[in-house]
Amino acid sequence: MEKFLQEYKHFLPEDMIVTWHTDNGTEFTSNDIDEFCRELCIHRSFAVPYVSAHNGQAERIWGILLCMMRTYFAQSKLNIKFWVFCALHCMMLHNILPSSVLAGNMTPYESLHGHKPDISKIRVWGCLVWYVLEDRDRDSKIAPRAVPAVHLGRDHQRKGYHIYVPSLNRVTTGYHLTFQEKKFISFENRKVRVPGDTEPVHVEMPQYREERDEEVEAQRDERPRELRDGMELRSREVRIPKCKS
Repeated sequence: MEKFLQEYKHFLPEDMIVTWHTDNGTEFTSNDIDEFCRELCIHRSFAVPYVSAHNGQAERIWGILLCMMRTYFAQSKLNIKFWVFCALHCMMLHNILPSSVLAGNMTPYESLHGHKPDISKIRVWGCLVWYVLEDRDRDSKIAPRAVPAVHLGRDHQRKGYHIYVPSLNRVTTGYHLTFQEKKFISFENRKVRVPGDTEPVHVEMPQYREERDEEVEAQRDERPRELRDGMELRSREVRIPKCKS
């Protein structure tokens, strides 16, 4: 709350919060929160339990973000444990898109900061990225200098990118990275530990698959009909393209 007041104070009437409306989550009903609001003369109001319409604005923005998040997870096939990183990335995208609520279809980012957002460094969330290893993480001098990782969004505090490195089972921030935005890592038999977890969760070891945009034209079978009818149908084998090192 103190951070919110520092950053958005000039957007508030009389530079103060008049009413704070929340749901009934335990994080909003502690004695410390009540005491903090009394000190700042903030009036509290709560939504009726399980009535989302009473907290419509917050529920609406979550609906927008969840729609974007489902799309990213469907595309990347990442474990749901990474949902926080995905939510932050989707929130960033939402804030740099034009809004009909603001004058001239301005973006929320421009309304807050006074200049247009820089979109040149935005990358596809969940895509394959090559991470240059630090010397301490390499087994020997002839070991690979870069390993595959997963892009988890911008790290604005460090001006880098959040990434998950499967070979190290580590979430870290990288700067010297090479992105392959149409390729994604598939996993098997691996454990992921996300910051804040008490126990790792099973995921998969990396292989690579590539998103293809072009349409594939159907090929007509030119074999004689008698030969086609007499053959046993077999399931087709799907081959995942390997990433070139």
